Parts: sequence; structure tokens; C-alpha cells
Amino acid sequence: MISSDFLAENSSYIENLMRHRFIYDVSRFLLLRREPELVTVLRSEVDDAGVDLVMTFRTVTRQIQMKTLAKATTNNSYSVAESLSGIVGGCVVWICYDRETLKPTHYHLMGGRGIAPMRDLTLFPQATKKKKGVKVPREGYRSIRIRDAESKKQSLEQLVSILFNLP
Repeated sequence: MISSDFLAENSSYIENLMRHRFIYDVSRFLLLRREPELVTVLRSEVDDAGVDLVMTFRTVTRQIQMKTLAKATTNNSYSVAESLSGIVGGCVVWICYDRETLKPTHYHLMGGRGIAPMRDLTLFPQATKKKKGVKVPREGYRSIRIRDAESKKQSLEQLVSILFNLP
């Protein structure tokens, strides 16, 4: 099993790996339906609005901030760009994965169904960051916990249904 220390030291690598896995899993799911369909995927070059990934399926475009977690849930908070709630289709997807296999186990989603607007993130506490060992406010970011998500412990099929407003 990969140690927590290793995961923490290589968090950017693991997050990127999980993002690629997410794209693969969603694309595969939509291709293997009775009527195969394609999803358009765009990766953010600069993460200035909190968007890591943009996915369009049919007429629904989702602007996604990705988070990863090597367990089912946590009380830790995540910094989420408050501007995400002002973007049509904005949402946060937490990918929970097994530390032994690195396979996704389930997903949490903060955001509405299809293009329904996301909650106003300015209602959540301001995020902080450490600067020279002291916590200071992180402007433009809010402190969000998994328990704040509307959809918790979803399978891939359930998540795709909510993301793209499928029956």
C-alpha cells in the first residue's frame, strides 16, 4: 500500500493521474451505452477560475474542479475557487480511491444536476493558507468540506447521470 506520506509528497502527480482516470472512466461509460456517444473534454491551461476540466456531453457543459481523496471521506476542508459558483455548469468532483490499487471507489459532487447553478460559495468560510507558518486568508477561495456536497458516495453511473442530466 502506498503510504500517506508518499501520497502527500506527490499529491500533484496523484491528482493528475486521477484526472486522467476520471476522463477515461466517463468516456468509456458513455461509449459503452446502448447508443455509444462521445464526450468533449477540455483541460484548463491556467486554473484561475478553479476549473481543472471542462466536459461537454450533448448540450450540457460541466466546468469541474477536481479533488482527490485516498479514503471514503474526511473532515478536512478543501480550498475551492469561489468564482466556480458563478460559472454555468460549475461543480466540484471528489474522486475517492483505494490506496492499494489506485482505483476509484466512489465520487462526491458539489453542484447541481446538468447546468443547474451551483450554490453560492461565498456563503462558506474563507479559505486560509500558511504563509511563513502563519494562517492567512486565501482571497477568492472558500473552505469546503465533503459533507457540504449535494451528492455523496456516488458510483460512476450515478455521477455521470447527475453531471449530464441523464435519466
